[in-house]
Amino acid sequence: LKRFEEAEREYKAAAAVYETLEQRFGSSRALTRSKAGVLFNQARMHEMDGRIGPALQSHIAALRLRRSLRVDYPTVHEYRSTVYASRDRVVELQMKTGAFVEVLATGRDWVEDARKISEKSPKQLEYRIELLDSLHTLGHMHAMVGRPLEAEPFYREALAINSEVRDREPVNPLRERNQAELLEHVAQIDFHHGKFSEARLSLEQAIPLQRAWIQNNPTRPLDTPFLKQMLETLARCCDQLNAPDAAAA
Repeated sequence: LKRFEEAEREYKAAAAVYETLEQRFGSSRALTRSKAGVLFNQARMHEMDGRIGPALQSHIAALRLRRSLRVDYPTVHEYRSTVYASRDRVVELQMKTGAFVEVLATGRDWVEDARKISEKSPKQLEYRIELLDSLHTLGHMHAMVGRPLEAEPFYREALAINSEVRDREPVNPLRERNQAELLEHVAQIDFHHGKFSEARLSLEQAIPLQRAWIQNNPTRPLDTPFLKQMLETLARCCDQLNAPDAAAA
C-alpha cells in the first residue's frame, strides 16, 4: 500500500509539472507524448491497486492525448501502438463497469479518427485497413453490448473496404479470412430481416473462403465451429427459400 501511495504522489507531481509547462510554453508534441505516458502508467497503477474508477479516468485522459498525436502524425508508428494500448484498456474497463454506451462511443471515436487519416491519404493502403479494422471492431462492440442488429452499417462498410483492399494488395490469407467473417456477419443480419436470398448469396461466397483458411490453418480451434455455423445458416436459408439444400457449396 505504501508503495502505491508513493507512486501516486509522484504521478501527481509529474502531472503538476506538465500543467505548469503547458501554461508557460503551450502544448507541444513532446509534451503531449510524455503527459500521455504518465497518465497511462498512473492508470495501470490504479488497476493494480483495484481502483477501477480512477484507472478508467486516467486511461481516458491518456487516450484523448494519444488520439490527437495519432491523427496529427499518422506516419509515426509509435503513436499508433500507444493509442491502441490506451483504447484497449479503456474498452476493457468500460465493459467491466457496464458502461456500454461509453464503449460504443469509444469505438465511434476510433472510426472517426481512422476516417480522418484515410481521407487525408486515400492511396495509403494501411490507412484504409485501419478504417476497415475500426469499423469491423465497432460492429463487434455492438454485438458485445447486446445490440447486434445495429452493427449492420459498420459491417457493410467494412466489407466494402475489405473487398477494395483485396483488389489492391497481393493475395493475403488474413484478408480472405476477414472477407469470410464479414460476409457471415452480413448474412446473419440479412437472415434476421428475412432477406434469405441475400443471406444465401453472402454465405455461398464466405464458405469456400473459410474452408480454404481452415485447410491452411488446421490448428485454430474456433474456425471449424464458425464454418459449421455458416453451413447451418445456409441450410436454414435454403429451407426458407424452399430450395435444394446448398450446404455442399
